[in-house]
Amino acid sequence: MAANSDLLRIREHWLDAYARGDTAVLEQLENPQFRVTHDGTVITRDEQLSDIAQRMRNGSWAARRLALVTRIHHVEEDGDLTTITGAGWMHSAAPPAASFSFVERWIHCDGRWQIVVLQYEHANDTATRDGP
Repeated sequence: MAANSDLLRIREHWLDAYARGDTAVLEQLENPQFRVTHDGTVITRDEQLSDIAQRMRNGSWAARRLALVTRIHHVEEDGDLTTITGAGWMHSAAPPAASFSFVERWIHCDGRWQIVVLQYEHANDTATRDGP
């Protein structure tokens, strides 16, 4: 099933905000219950935003220096909930620094899309802590 074009536009905006370290935009696009799961670790939205803000302040936000590319493999819509699965790569000018698979769960509520869950797993040993 093809994904809703509004959702895909919002998703690109979210990925761009992540890469730029724009916590104000991320706070709007991530549901208050947003969680990131990776290698058995769960990070809340507030923890994620705090970590990004700190890294932006001290100049260590690596995502600003990397290109983030994702490819959607499957979209499943179930009422106001949409699940997107796929793969992605983070890289500079060289081969990918990190490749990963992901599952995103988006909810449409109060007339807008918000991401509720991001689960990702790195596909190689050169992964960076910053993830997707």
